[in-house]
Amino acid sequence: MVYFIIIVALLVIAAPILAILPTQRDKARMAKRKRVMGLGIGVEMTTIEDPDPDLKKYRSSTGKPLPRRLSLTAYRLRRRLAPDQTAEQFPGWTIVRFNARGRAPLLGDWYWEADAPGNELNRVLGFLTANLAQLPLDVIKIEEKNQFISLYWHEDGEVQEVIDFLERCAVL
Repeated sequence: MVYFIIIVALLVIAAPILAILPTQRDKARMAKRKRVMGLGIGVEMTTIEDPDPDLKKYRSSTGKPLPRRLSLTAYRLRRRLAPDQTAEQFPGWTIVRFNARGRAPLLGDWYWEADAPGNELNRVLGFLTANLAQLPLDVIKIEEKNQFISLYWHEDGEVQEVIDFLERCAVL
């Protein structure tokens, strides 16, 4: 009986320590982030509002509305401007991925967050239509603000696809 009590006591002490150790999935994500940061791409853990308009996903068991927040990782790269380019040539834009009924998609399940932009983004539009299909399926949102291109995703796909996309987009 004494041995049983000792084993239970050791398990009670060791369980919290084992619970905070990183899993294999956590280690793989940390390796991806370290690789990307070594290439000069910023990585930030952030939350965004879920672009999916399905409010049924955000109801508690009692029917109360819950906040529509997604915890994601943002990969950010600053746009490289050629000497003949200015920041005003690249206005902000945002595209999101979800299944929308009754909206005209940009490509597949990608949609402009607001109204589709005008002619000032023809170069970006051409790039997006040619390259969006190559991104991992867990990429939720891509935006450009203040010359920073941000890609929000759950980090389940291949990181090389994200790196390639950001680097090609940054030199448009």
